Amino acid sequence: MQPSKMYLQEHNPHVTQLEQMKIWMHEHPVEVKVSKVAIAIIGAGILITLPFIAPLLPGVAIAGLALTGIVLTITFTVSHFLLHYFIRPHHDMKNHVFTPGACEGGKLYYVGDLPVLSLDSDPYKAGKAHGYLCGEAINQIVKSFEIDLGLVVIRFLKSANTLPKTLKEVRDTIPPQYIREMEGLVDGYRCWAKEHPGHFPKELSLDDVLLLHLLPDTLHFDLHQLEGSGPSAPIVVQDSLVACSAVLEKDPKRGVVFARALDWPSLGVFGTYSLVIHRKGLEGQVDTVDIAVPGLAGGMLTGMNEAGFSVAMNVCDGRKTENIGGMPACFYNRMCLEKCTTIQDLREMVAKIHPLGPYHLTAADPEAAASVHFYQDATNTQHVIRDLTPNNPLMTLNFCYEPTPQKSICHSTERQKELHRFFKNRGDAPLEHCLSVPYVNNWSTMHKVVMEPQTKTLRVAFDNAFASRAPLHTVPTHALFRKATRISFVGS
Repeated sequence: MQPSKMYLQEHNPHVTQLEQMKIWMHEHPVEVKVSKVAIAIIGAGILITLPFIAPLLPGVAIAGLALTGIVLTITFTVSHFLLHYFIRPHHDMKNHVFTPGACEGGKLYYVGDLPVLSLDSDPYKAGKAHGYLCGEAINQIVKSFEIDLGLVVIRFLKSANTLPKTLKEVRDTIPPQYIREMEGLVDGYRCWAKEHPGHFPKELSLDDVLLLHLLPDTLHFDLHQLEGSGPSAPIVVQDSLVACSAVLEKDPKRGVVFARALDWPSLGVFGTYSLVIHRKGLEGQVDTVDIAVPGLAGGMLTGMNEAGFSVAMNVCDGRKTENIGGMPACFYNRMCLEKCTTIQDLREMVAKIHPLGPYHLTAADPEAAASVHFYQDATNTQHVIRDLTPNNPLMTLNFCYEPTPQKSICHSTERQKELHRFFKNRGDAPLEHCLSVPYVNNWSTMHKVVMEPQTKTLRVAFDNAFASRAPLHTVPTHALFRKATRISFVGS
């Protein structure tokens, strides 16, 4: 039995009825599709045949059939959008959605059922290969922002042209090579769009791509207010404030084990189009592997470099960013991965370079691990760092189910209870099984990632929801990484 299903069955009393319904619908896509098609066929059939049978029926019956057909047709239409954007369709990684290919700057291919985009070190060429090879995925992701079902996140991503001053200030904080990579991505996507007019490709600008990278910062960063165009509403993610989970421990055989679940609204496509991005480092930098979605050219959310150093971010609330004094989280994470090989390197970097605003950054090397909580001390101006200690897992769980909002740095009552239950009854279960417990594995979980810095082992699973129920796939890190060289952070 899959660990996730086992835990869901054991702990269903701790999960709301709505959550149980979402779990069932996500785990039974065939039944849901059959029901939707049946509703559509019956509704359309009634409306199509009604003109022919109307003369044979009394008026009351005609009115009843007409109303039934209309209701069923509306039900099908509404359910289609609700299931796609709120329940989120299941994505089986056995269904390959990317078209393998190669061009100057990179190649896209599958290792088993795992999509891998391998990019060269030249930033512009790498970005152009990214945009061209992943053009269809980027097009689908951009189109998913067009349908506004009350999600502020979608309206936010449609506002790039209204924020010229603020986005320029943001660009000035980002290393030039990342900007070049995003420029290449836009040009590569436009090349793909010219070759595929039948896909009705959407327009994409550099500011659009930059805005996508700013999504993790939107809980503390009001771009419209800084622009002077008035305050914008905070991003509301349906019925709960979502953020990721990070759980680490020191295993006597495996070394530091880093179990991570990424939560974010998939809009029905982000999980489907997730992939592994391998980047060859510039001179003096290590190679990196990033678990991301197409379009994130200059930033990352979860990754490992060829020294085994691994990082993952959790979004969080905190002090409100009133001026742009640091680079956005995605780019900061990438810089950490490219410049650091140990936790000590990370400490030196955090002391010298600060990100745009508050979030949690958890990192591990082969011997140690720590969570950095940016701007989360009592004054909201300094950073809190917690280290992994023996016989005590290091957990960052800033998740909250309504109606109990929390402002704690790294504590979720719901997730903490379930993880306490897991560790109490764990037995010989590996750490990664903790990602399958309720509230950790939830309707917004897109990625399940397990990293082992000591052996440079990296395993992942993607889905549009409840990703921790999916089987893990091994990333071929030893084939991707060149021989690691010790690189100390020099503050540049």
